Amino acid sequence: MSARPDKMIKSEPSSIPPISEREKELWEPINQTWLKKDQERGIGSYAMEPSQFPYLFEQLGFIDIEIDSISLPVVIDNSSITLDILEN
Repeated sequence: MSARPDKMIKSEPSSIPPISEREKELWEPINQTWLKKDQERGIGSYAMEPSQFPYLFEQLGFIDIEIDSISLPVVIDNSSITLDILEN
């Protein structure tokens, strides 16, 4: 299994206007606050690479596991998505 975020298809919805510099400026303190809160709570600390899922399944007793695809939810207001990800 291969997980290559650098090769993923990146789509930009035409109905959402680009984020202005002023919006970025206004959101920065909020993003920093939530990033700090998430780190304090350990959110995202135990995330696994998708390529490691078959090994985890084997450790849990599942055998002969084949994974053709993994669905990863992407929600625009998810605190784990940074502006850097959205801009690329």
